[in-house]
Amino acid sequence: CMSPWHIQCLKTPLTAVPAGDWFCPDCSITTNGDGVNLLVLGLLMGMRRPRKDRLSWVTRDYFMSHSRDSGLFDDNILEFQRKIVERSGIGEHSYFPGAILASPPRLTMKEARAEAEMVMFGALDELFEKSRVRPKDIRILV
Repeated sequence: CMSPWHIQCLKTPLTAVPAGDWFCPDCSITTNGDGVNLLVLGLLMGMRRPRKDRLSWVTRDYFMSHSRDSGLFDDNILEFQRKIVERSGIGEHSYFPGAILASPPRLTMKEARAEAEMVMFGALDELFEKSRVRPKDIRILV
């Protein structure tokens, strides 16, 4: 499962929210011979809280109106974007990258790479700090 919120993993009908931490079999923690935990990248991304210094806290409605007002997207793309935002598990208020909220939005590969690195490397840094695992002890990251 590459879903950061494990939405794809849910067995329906979901009659109760599972207690504690839970993950689908594909996202479960496995252990190599040295006892070092290996995690699926989707799990890491789901654990990560975005760094507030690089992102902005806005409502979904603000994000959608900003996208519409930018003039970069036609009605079909805006409708698709609305469906994705509503179905992805993003809350009514959420953090969005500054590049997306800039006026005009900075939709470049450089900005996309910076955002991806911030999320992935930040998730790893946070995981290493919480688990007290040294990065040099990790042989494989799936």
